[in-house]
Amino acid sequence: MKRAIMQIIIHSDRDEDYLAFKKDLHIILEHGVTDFSLSPLRTDTMKTDYGEMYMTLSVNNVSELLHFLATSWSGPEDDCETDTIQADCFHPLVSYLYFQLPDV
Repeated sequence: MKRAIMQIIIHSDRDEDYLAFKKDLHIILEHGVTDFSLSPLRTDTMKTDYGEMYMTLSVNNVSELLHFLATSWSGPEDDCETDTIQADCFHPLVSYLYFQLPDV
């Protein structure tokens, strides 16, 4: 099992959207993730009306998870990113994802 970190930017900075997104995230447990923790939402400093959060994950199958999260990624599997310009993402609120397996 590997520990991963993911930055997530969504098309909203509203608490009710964050809570709905957080509830929907449990589907990742069916795609190679055994456990996850999500930070509180904060307003993205680069884009108005966007929210940013961070997630730590315990991942059994990185390839399966990445394939589920988005149709295309830039970079190697242990340090990659995607956005809705280059890929279809797993949730309609997602704008950007950055996935990393830190060296431990």
